[in-house]
Amino acid sequence: MLVATTGRARPDARRALEQAGADVIVADGPGGRVDLLSVLAELGRRGVTGLLVEGGAAVHGACFDAGLVDKVVVFVAPVILGGPAPTPVGGAGVERLVQAWRLTSVAVRQLEHDLVVEGYPAAPARDGERGASVGEAGASGQREAERASCSPAS
Repeated sequence: MLVATTGRARPDARRALEQAGADVIVADGPGGRVDLLSVLAELGRRGVTGLLVEGGAAVHGACFDAGLVDKVVVFVAPVILGGPAPTPVGGAGVERLVQAWRLTSVAVRQLEHDLVVEGYPAAPARDGERGASVGEAGASGQREAERASCSPAS
């Protein structure tokens, strides 16, 4: 098991994880958060070429903001929350709908009571261009993280 953390992690907590068999790496990134590109590069060096990211809005948003998402799998429960409910993807977001990521090759299926939506993100079109999928666009060169990628599952 690989655990990525920052230099702010308590040394006793790191030791406990290591004693339990985890390989702990320190990957300091901006804002005191884990540097996702460093973690993906390390995973790539270890032969990992895919990653399921099951996290909250901040983690999913960070993956999208860094251009690291190749595939999206979203589980939608038939539950209406309303009010100031949390969103599945945080991050920078967009000001206008035209700037939003779109999913291509979308498949929808039912899994018991939930819906499962799968698709491949296409970067928003810029200056009248057609939006490109992350794989086509090369994610602004960031795909060099040993070809490992994030796939958020909400």
